[in-house]
Amino acid sequence: MRKSRFSEDQIIAILKEHQAGIPVMDLCRKHGISDATFYTWRTRYGGMEVSDARKLKALEDENRKLKKLLAESMLDVATPLMRRSQRRRLTWTRMKTIADRSLPFPRILHPWPVVARAQQAERAHWASSKSR
Repeated sequence: MRKSRFSEDQIIAILKEHQAGIPVMDLCRKHGISDATFYTWRTRYGGMEVSDARKLKALEDENRKLKKLLAESMLDVATPLMRRSQRRRLTWTRMKTIADRSLPFPRILHPWPVVARAQQAERAHWASSKSR
């Protein structure tokens, strides 16, 4: 994610200027931001103090780290069951998406559709080789 030009402290200060009565267009011109950016900030940081924003950032960081740990542990469990070509296609974005979907785990046995498909293909291969 791209780093913002403004810190949370600065964003909250800009929002407080607006609460003091300065029009949005003047604030946007003064600070060099678009009105869409201002309204996005207002929805995210509106009514917050600086300490609240810091707590929010700390919680988001902790949540990101936990999701990463979950995705990595799921990868460790599922990787031996996957073929090499499937392991190559597994990117960090895909692991994050899977971790987001599996909190709480919808399926205990095979949380990844790729693993389920690989196991089905393996079973079909063994069934066809035994019948030969």
